[in-house]
Amino acid sequence: MNKSITASNKGTWNFISGKLPGITISRKGRSVHINYAGEEVFLPPYPEIESVKLTRRDGLIIPENISGNWVAQWKANGSNIRIFVINDVLIAVTRGGYLIDWKPYQSLIKSEIKEPLIRAVQGGRYVLFGELVGPKSLVRLCNNEWREYIGGDLGYILFDVYDRSRGISIDLRTVEDLARKSSLLFPPTEWEIDVKKLNMELEKFLEICNGEMWEGFVFKNKERGDPREIRDKTFKWRLDETREFATKIYEKRSRDPYSWKIFEALRKFIIEGYLDPPVTVSEQNERMLEIRNEILELLKRAEDKSAREKLDKEIRRKLNNLLDELLAGDEKKSKTLQKAKSEAIKTFRKIFIWTQ
Repeated sequence: MNKSITASNKGTWNFISGKLPGITISRKGRSVHINYAGEEVFLPPYPEIESVKLTRRDGLIIPENISGNWVAQWKANGSNIRIFVINDVLIAVTRGGYLIDWKPYQSLIKSEIKEPLIRAVQGGRYVLFGELVGPKSLVRLCNNEWREYIGGDLGYILFDVYDRSRGISIDLRTVEDLARKSSLLFPPTEWEIDVKKLNMELEKFLEICNGEMWEGFVFKNKERGDPREIRDKTFKWRLDETREFATKIYEKRSRDPYSWKIFEALRKFIIEGYLDPPVTVSEQNERMLEIRNEILELLKRAEDKSAREKLDKEIRRKLNNLLDELLAGDEKKSKTLQKAKSEAIKTFRKIFIWTQ
């Protein structure tokens, strides 16, 4: 067993152990084990979610292998936090199995959502899984948008609930009902999956805080079930893991027009096969074509997710070599070239290696 306590959450531990003398909290992997007053409590981890496989047809991006009794929940960009309660003391644990840092924990126990969380746990029956969001959470993005959505500086969006008495995660309609009765938020949910609507919603997500508030969708079976079923029947569709949307996202987030210009020159030559003067030279040579073909072959191999990490380093080196050949002479004199090149190569790799 490893400790759930680190330097950043020492204050959290001091508060909890002060309220519950003799308590021990430890982790094994991402599972959390609590011992208090002779009782052992197990907080299961949320499964690592695989990305849904996507296909393209008739101008739509289509998630594959999603059954008719599944839903698509909006995926909030927050912190996946497990909540349990002992004697009205909140135990808040990160996805990795650590107590959350003292500053957000302090905000949590002082917030208006403390009592709704206590009610939702129902005397120790349930373990809550949700996204902690807002300016006083662990992920401090889209503060204005989150403040408006949650009506304050801290919110908890309840997306799954583990029933300790039955050893299963409860069905989503019951989770929604529990959230409503406890005055907690439940994520917006597409109860009937319409692919055209999902594509339209993703486009809307792009316009909210550059795609950083709602990251995409999580597909789930409505019934949920035991931990194995949860793992096998939960998939994600992230905006930044989908090539069409990733390109738009990184363009919106780019703070350096020069690096984006170099990225576009790379993209046009490698993917579309043409030069982009005056950023690039006017005539291609054999060496440039050779490197381009090598990169295209590596990108093809990178469609196998298990090979991506190893191939990433090789592709990065070849992109550097290609830019040495591709960039026009005037560009090579720029004082900001190295930084721009590095950022352009990073963007290319994110979009063309790490998306589908």
